[in-house]
Amino acid sequence: EYVYEYESDDGDLPMTVSRTSTTREQNLQTLFQPPREILFSGSFDQARAHAKAERRWLLVNIQKDSEFFSYVLNRDLWQADLIRDIVSTSFVFFQHDHGDHEAEMYARFYKPQTFPHIAIIDPRTGELLLTLDLKTRANENDPNDLRSSFLDKVSKFLEDYSMSAPPSSNTPPPGPAAARLQS
Repeated sequence: EYVYEYESDDGDLPMTVSRTSTTREQNLQTLFQPPREILFSGSFDQARAHAKAERRWLLVNIQKDSEFFSYVLNRDLWQADLIRDIVSTSFVFFQHDHGDHEAEMYARFYKPQTFPHIAIIDPRTGELLLTLDLKTRANENDPNDLRSSFLDKVSKFLEDYSMSAPPSSNTPPPGPAAARLQS
């Protein structure tokens, strides 16, 4: 950040000119910024309570600054209109960075193994129903593959699970359906 201070021509008003970043840096920040329009702002417990009250699933994304794929998700997945529509109608979206307090609280209980971590939680029970592993070479390089992979997994989840059913009946029977969800 650059800050310049000087006096105005008439000598009485100090003037400050601040340049916080270049246009290129601003463009990169915009390109990789979190999808604020669909994010829940609050704690994990508040997000869970809100999801329960709204009868929507809780979609969790714990990101890590050192993992470029976290930025890829922000740019290529969460910014896509179709993805935003699905997330905002079926989920409460909780996204935090691995190092912040809320993410650490989440990690203590759910113990994510890799980052970025994406999971679907039943807000009524707190049960982790599905972990979405989207990081593949194809998904890192092709936004369409990433979106398609997400849509396939989330669509299958929404077919197999219902917020209308009691929580205990949400567990799919063992067999091909359960195996498909974990792949």
